[in-house]
Amino acid sequence: MLRMASSFQIQNPDVEPAEISSSYLFRYLPLNNEGDIRLFTLLPANFNDDLHVLFQAVSFENDATPYEALSYVWGVERTHAISSESGTIETPANLVLALRYIRSETESLVLFADAICINNEDQNNELERGRQVSLMSRVYQKASQVLVWLGEDDQGELNSVKWLLETFRNTPDRHISLTPPHLKVDLQNSDIFRQNLKMLGSLLSRSWFSRGWITQEICLARHAVMLNGRSRMDWAELLNLYKELYRNARGLAQCIFDQDHRAAKSKLARSLRTSKFPDPSARVLDFSYILSLSNNEQTTDPKDKVYSALSLAAESIRHSIVVDYTDIVSIEQVYTEATRAIITHEKRYSVLSQVESHRRDPKLPSWPSWVPDWRVKRLAQSMFAVKYQMGCSHGLKAIDLGFTASSSSELPILAHHVGQVVAIHDLELLRSDLNSAAQQDWRRMAAAIMRFAMSVWSDNHIPYQNASSYLAILRTLSADTLPFSDRISKGMRNRYFPLHQDILLNGVEFTEATSGVLALYYATMLETSQQHKNTATCPFDKQPKVAPFAQIDDVFLSNAMKEIKTQISIQTLHRSLFIAANGRIGLACASTTVGDEIYCFQGAAIPFLLRPTAKVSTFTLVAECYLDGIMRGELYTVEGEGDVKRLVSTDGGTFDRIFLK
Repeated sequence: MLRMASSFQIQNPDVEPAEISSSYLFRYLPLNNEGDIRLFTLLPANFNDDLHVLFQAVSFENDATPYEALSYVWGVERTHAISSESGTIETPANLVLALRYIRSETESLVLFADAICINNEDQNNELERGRQVSLMSRVYQKASQVLVWLGEDDQGELNSVKWLLETFRNTPDRHISLTPPHLKVDLQNSDIFRQNLKMLGSLLSRSWFSRGWITQEICLARHAVMLNGRSRMDWAELLNLYKELYRNARGLAQCIFDQDHRAAKSKLARSLRTSKFPDPSARVLDFSYILSLSNNEQTTDPKDKVYSALSLAAESIRHSIVVDYTDIVSIEQVYTEATRAIITHEKRYSVLSQVESHRRDPKLPSWPSWVPDWRVKRLAQSMFAVKYQMGCSHGLKAIDLGFTASSSSELPILAHHVGQVVAIHDLELLRSDLNSAAQQDWRRMAAAIMRFAMSVWSDNHIPYQNASSYLAILRTLSADTLPFSDRISKGMRNRYFPLHQDILLNGVEFTEATSGVLALYYATMLETSQQHKNTATCPFDKQPKVAPFAQIDDVFLSNAMKEIKTQISIQTLHRSLFIAANGRIGLACASTTVGDEIYCFQGAAIPFLLRPTAKVSTFTLVAECYLDGIMRGELYTVEGEGDVKRLVSTDGGTFDRIFLK
C-alpha cells in the first residue's frame, strides 16, 4: 500500500537557492521500515513549466508499484529550488534538466532519483542513508527500466552508434584494420566512418561514464535507455557495438577503449558480463574485479568506492560489509574490511595485486601495507590482469590458502621464500630506445632490447648468456604477455596481437608447436640484431630464417614487433627489472630496493615483493612481481584432494606463516 508523504514543486531555474529561507527547508519524513524507499510521481506539464512532483513511500515486501529509475551525474552546478507545503529542497541542476526532458505532457511518471529520494543532507541521519544505499541493488533490479541521462547537448552521438553498428553488420566480408600507425579502412565513405568514430569518442567522454555508482545501476537494469536531449537509444545497442568492434576491428577497439576511454570500457565490460544473466538478481561479479576498476571512476565519498560495488558482489561479501557513513568508521577501516572479505570469501590473493606501496599517503602511517587505496588511480597495470592460466603456485581456488580471518591490522599468510633482490635495473632508457626504434623497423627494436640485455648481463648476476636468456629478458620485460605464451587466454592473444594471428600465424590455430616456433623466431630476431652492434650505421640485410615465417615481408614483421613493443611499454611503466640472488630475473614496481624478499603465497597466482620489518616474520607488502622461471608452477606440486589441496615445494622449502602489517 502506498503511503503518501508530501508534494512539492521545482520552481523556475531563475530562483536562486540563496534566496530561499533556511527556515523553510524541506524535512524528510522518516521511513517506517528498513525495507522502505521513497519514490516520486512527476506530474505532466509542458517543458518550461515548473516541475510538480508527489512523494511516495513504498515497501519492496508488499508493494508492486511500477517505476523507472534515473541514472545521472549530480554535477557541480548550482542547485534549483523545490517548493512544497513542507518546505524547500535543493536539487542538482542536471537532474532538474533531465526531469524536464523526461516529463510527459499527458501522463504522470513514477520515478526514483537518489538526490531526491534519499535524505543526503541531514548529517544526523547517516543511519537511514546507509540503509538506503544497501537497498540500491533492489531499487535498480526492480525498476521497469533505467533511464540514463547523458545531458542536453545532443550532437548526434547516439545516431553515430547506430550508424557504426549498422556498418559493421552490413559489411561482414570487409577488413577494418586501424592499428596505429597504419590506418586503413576498407570501406566506402571512409570520411563518414571517421566522423562517426569521432562522435563515438565524444559520447564515451561524457562524465556519466566516469561516475562510480552507475556500474550497479546499468548492470542491474532489466532494460536501460540512454537519453541525450530528446534522442533515445537502448543501452544494448552500445553494448552490441562494443562487441562488434572487438570482433571485427580489434586494433580500432584497443585504440578507442584501452587508450582513451578506459572508464567507459570498464562499464561496458562489466555490463557485458552481467547481461548473460536474464535475472538481475543473479548478476554477480568478483568483488576484487569490480574494485580493480574503481580507480577509473569518481565518487564524492571515498567509502563509495566499496559501497557502490556491493550490489554486484556475492551474497557472502555483501553480508560481511556494513554500509556505514558515520565518522565512527574510517575510510581505512572500510577498505581493510573489504580486502579481508575478498580474501576470506573469494579464497584468493588477487586483491593484493592492487597495492602500490610507493603511492601510499604518507599522512596515513597506520594504513596496512596489504590494503589497496582505491582512491588513488593506478600508475601501472596490474600483472594479475594478465589472467595467467597457470600461476606461480597454480593460482587455483581449490588450493587451501591456510588463511585465518583476523580482526587485527596484520594479515597472516602461508608463504614460501623464493629469493632476495640483489640488483635493480632502471627501464626508462629502454622505453625511450624502443619508442625511437619503433619509428624504423624490427631490427632496431630488437637491437634496443639486446642492448638492454647486455647491460643486465654485465653486472655478473646472471650465470648464462644464450638464446634462452634472450627470451627470458623478453618474457620478463612483457611479464610474459607475448603472442607465443601458452599462459595467456586466446581472447587476450587475439586482442593484443591481431597481426600475429592474421599474418604470422596466417590462420593457423595457436598450439604448443606454433608457440615453440614463434619463440624460436623471436630468439633468432634478437640474435640477428646483436650481430649489428653499430645500429646507426650498419645496413640491415639479414632476416631470421625460421619456418614457417621465413618469407614474411619486413613491413609486416616490423608491425608485428610493434605489438610486442606495446606490451613491453605497458608492463614496464613505473617498474624496474630486478635480479634475484639465484640469478632469476623479475619485474616489479619502481620502488623496489635491494634486500626486498620474494615470496609465493599458498594458492596465489603470482609472487609478491615483501620488505622485512624489525619484527621477526613480519613484512610490509611492496607490490606484486613477475619472476621468470617460476610462473608456470615449476616450483610446486599439488597434494591432497577436493577442498584440501595444498602446494608442496620441489626445492625443499616450506610454506611458513608470515605476517603482513
